[in-house]
Amino acid sequence: MGIICGVVDDTSPKVQALVANMLAALSPARRMAMVRDLTSATIGWSRRAVRDAMPDASQQEVLLRWVAVTYGDDIADRLRTEGRPLGT
Repeated sequence: MGIICGVVDDTSPKVQALVANMLAALSPARRMAMVRDLTSATIGWSRRAVRDAMPDASQQEVLLRWVAVTYGDDIADRLRTEGRPLGT
């Protein structure tokens, strides 16, 4: 237990080993499905946070802000200049 990469690590080494063994026992397909699901959830949560911070903005404005926060202003500005509607 301690701090790893600036993150508090309060999980005992015994539990860490148990989780590592459980993950290692999963098939590669199952591990990838878990990664996909976690990634999808994280993107959804981050988009929802931007939407909540911009209640009066259009969906396009919200998505452009999300792109700016996630990928940088340069990419968001290029998308804004193209003027194409962004998907959800």
